[in-house]
Amino acid sequence: MPPPDLVQAARILSASVPVAEIIAYLQRDCFLSKRSAAAYCDLGVKKIETAIRLGQVRAYSVGKKILLRRSELDAWIQAGEVTRAPEPQKTDLQDLVGRAIATARSRRGDR
Repeated sequence: MPPPDLVQAARILSASVPVAEIIAYLQRDCFLSKRSAAAYCDLGVKKIETAIRLGQVRAYSVGKKILLRRSELDAWIQAGEVTRAPEPQKTDLQDLVGRAIATARSRRGDR
């Protein structure tokens, strides 16, 4: 049987993760301040605060600092929580005038 120190060393080595993998994970899923989260999402800080208040995205408090996890911001955006107002419907001016004239004539009884 190998010495206990060697057994423990083997367990540590088999359970260890390469440093590059840890760094990649930390870069991919780190905590961001509200301001950094807003910049990351290309949104205003107020929109991030509203999303937190409405429970759309989870936030973590460390003292007075509010932090958001980057992966949770990604999931929030991918879920479609961030939407833009639909484009206003464009109406052809000639069509609009034609319908107005037709409505006016029908009210008068003209055809």
